[in-house]
Amino acid sequence: MALNDFLPFATGAGANVENQSTYAADPSTAAGFSAGIAQSQKLNKVWRQSSFLTSGLAQFIANELNLDMIDDGDMAGYVAKLKRALLALNPRQVLYGNTSFYVNATTGNDSYDGLTPTTPWRSLQHAASYLLDQVDSNGYTITVNIADGSYPGFIVAGNILGLEGITGVDMLNFVGNTSNPANVVITDQVNNPSFDAGGIPMSIAVANMGRFQLMGCRITSTTGDCIRALNYGRARLQNVDFSTCPGAHMASSAHSHLRLYGNYSISGGAGYHAWSEYNGTFLAAPPSGTSTITCTITGNPLFTTFAYAARGSVQDWKWDDGTVTAGLTFAGTARGKRYFAKQAASINTYGLGATYLPGDVGGTVDAPTYGIYT
Repeated sequence: MALNDFLPFATGAGANVENQSTYAADPSTAAGFSAGIAQSQKLNKVWRQSSFLTSGLAQFIANELNLDMIDDGDMAGYVAKLKRALLALNPRQVLYGNTSFYVNATTGNDSYDGLTPTTPWRSLQHAASYLLDQVDSNGYTITVNIADGSYPGFIVAGNILGLEGITGVDMLNFVGNTSNPANVVITDQVNNPSFDAGGIPMSIAVANMGRFQLMGCRITSTTGDCIRALNYGRARLQNVDFSTCPGAHMASSAHSHLRLYGNYSISGGAGYHAWSEYNGTFLAAPPSGTSTITCTITGNPLFTTFAYAARGSVQDWKWDDGTVTAGLTFAGTARGKRYFAKQAASINTYGLGATYLPGDVGGTVDAPTYGIYT
């Protein structure tokens, strides 16, 4: 056990110390001692209170660092140890205004503070983990600025402290190159079994009540989904490009929600463009007052099924917010089956027709299990 030289004074049984009520009522407590006969009980009370706090603080340092606290007059050393002990508590960074952080795959280092373009983090997962574990947003918006480059994916598994009860997913923003999304490429992460849906990994995941907005990047995968929301996760997407992946460009399951919020593009095929099941939801809805958003498709990509819904999930490709009726317009062509709905799931275009979704093979519904396409 570490040694503590800073001992409390007059704490023994029967110590000659003035009681608290007398000490509090005595005028000298506020005015200080005047000339006259020393009052040992009162002096002992003063010395005990100051030494008690000093000893307790020193003991805290000794306990946290397992270092001896020596009464050697070294103030600088004492302060340095105090700082180390406080940092050992891993205190959260409390934000007092909207705050930007920075990630750069080329110049970044995850040991940096991430607070300036010259001290960026290197990985998106470090950024996500740091914000979840060490930041109190205090209700302010957080923006993670992503420099051009290629990045392994990331998981946001939970809600950031200080955002509880705040419904807007735009309180946490991951922003790449909004002018040239293809300059910021997000691809497969190291497989995390905790967020492996039926053995299918994903490049980006939002889960466990987590939520964020993603802008200005290209998402691809060689092993699974591009982005998946699960376990009540929520994500909003705009100005992103979906490249090739064997799974789904967008997947929503287990009471989670994905929303297309602005123009975006498709530059590669996938098993599915939009996939939902187990009460997951998907919505193509621009900001209130905007009449439509556009998906630009290049290269005539191939999909097994463009839109797939099962097990009570809902996909809405059109939206009426009470101000305007908004929806998604496709520019370009794709190959493969347009849609498939089964098991009390619905794909809703609200009258846009059977050929609205991209593809060159007609869509189907499984009527016996109450699949719906409208």
